[in-house]
Amino acid sequence: MGAGAMTICHNKAAVQVKEDMKKMVQMPIPRPRIVAPKHTKVFGASLFELRNQGLLENGVPLVVRRMVEHLRKHALHQEGLFRVNGNVRAVETLKQHLEGGGDVNLLSESDSCTVASLLKQYLRDLPGGLVVMTVQQALIQHYQERGGDDDTWADVRHLLLQLPDVHYSLLHYLCHFLTLVESSHKDNRMTALNLATVFGPSVFHVAPGFEALKEQNICNKIMAKLIQNYNNIFETNTDREDYAKEEASPIIAECDFIYDIIFCPVTWMIDGLHKQPCVMSRRLKWQMQTQRIHPAISMQRQ
Repeated sequence: MGAGAMTICHNKAAVQVKEDMKKMVQMPIPRPRIVAPKHTKVFGASLFELRNQGLLENGVPLVVRRMVEHLRKHALHQEGLFRVNGNVRAVETLKQHLEGGGDVNLLSESDSCTVASLLKQYLRDLPGGLVVMTVQQALIQHYQERGGDDDTWADVRHLLLQLPDVHYSLLHYLCHFLTLVESSHKDNRMTALNLATVFGPSVFHVAPGFEALKEQNICNKIMAKLIQNYNNIFETNTDREDYAKEEASPIIAECDFIYDIIFCPVTWMIDGLHKQPCVMSRRLKWQMQTQRIHPAISMQRQ
């Protein structure tokens, strides 16, 4: 091959390299894929959903525990706690961080007013309300009939026991915390009545309508009584706590059945002829004790 031919080939090769280089420069450089942080819906999710996702501890949402513990440690004596609202944008930012599942330092990232406002928002966003409508209406009716007399709190306790377990557990936890807030009312200015005015609309979701204002006023008064009579309403209820821990666990109890033949997993029995150990659920035991329903009727309802 002559020198001229070699020169031509060399020039063609150089041109091809240049073209290849241009293509390489123009090609987009692949960037590492950024995986978005896992987002779990907590606000606006039902307590049953959170339980299924393992986001409850002893019936209380983990996010609620974090906020309450923060306020308990750092804000019990803060004047206007829950009455002074946090910055709207700061509240929304904190909400997104908590739902993002990251390690959020509430003390360094948020002030107490922001955390307090987010706690109220959590309760407002709870589907169906913390106190479900059937129990809410029963409490309103009881209050209208009895006027909130302190000697009727056994009836109120009985009505609250109709709540789903996760709702009851959260209400119990919340009211206990509010009693701690109320105990420092000389510093924070938040009496039981003031707390009830703030939390009543968040705990009791009153349906809009002609009677809405009247019902909300009654619900606020009931909320105040739940705080003021916390020990009488919640701390004497050992049966519900046992049932919450062992809902499906059978127990052995000795039953006295009068003039009724009922089917028992152990034996048929007629009181007066003999007594045998009978397997009952804790729910049945609670119904017999609190509702005074005859055991035979109770078993037919199970």
